[in-house]
Amino acid sequence: MDAGAQACGLTRDEIRRRNFIQPSQFPYKTHLGFTLDSGDFEGTMQMALDAGRWSDAIVTVRALVDRTGWLDLRVTLGALLFERQQYRDAILAWTTAIEPAGHAGRRDVLAAVYSNLAATYRELGDASLARRFQQQALRYQDDFGADDLLHLANDALAAGHLELAESLLDSMLDLLDNTPQWLAEIYATRGLIALRRGEPRDARRQLLT
Repeated sequence: MDAGAQACGLTRDEIRRRNFIQPSQFPYKTHLGFTLDSGDFEGTMQMALDAGRWSDAIVTVRALVDRTGWLDLRVTLGALLFERQQYRDAILAWTTAIEPAGHAGRRDVLAAVYSNLAATYRELGDASLARRFQQQALRYQDDFGADDLLHLANDALAAGHLELAESLLDSMLDLLDNTPQWLAEIYATRGLIALRRGEPRDARRQLLT
């Protein structure tokens, strides 16, 4: 996200502000398959900025978690810690939500936690754990799409499971209707698979498709 802000000539706060779910979009179904019924993300971020930016926001949300134990706040706390690259604390915030979310039947929280853990281990370069957590996230999603399969395919590629990566890409094609964005992603990943196999000509063909 920060790299995207820099490339667009925006501040890290502004790029988040532009990508928030707007009040008029609620109820909003996320790509994880659960529905957010309300929220004021821009207002909440502004409160965090007014309170002293990210560090104070983390302190504030952590205090609320300790006082209320709300599962959604634990997910939010992990996200704030992740943004500050405090990955160990983010992982701890999310994993402590797993057991109570299971007891409460909160599939939406479990899907969010496992998806966030997958993203964290992907960031840390552990493709094997990222793939396992992404698979766990899929168990708790009511539906899943091409982006979930692409994450799994790239994790399989990074872990050296080339046939699995190809199979997941084929599954993506079954879900798509020749969407240019996803086709480009598929060909790019197939090109990387060909490179891993030592097939530079095929890799070049896939990457230039």
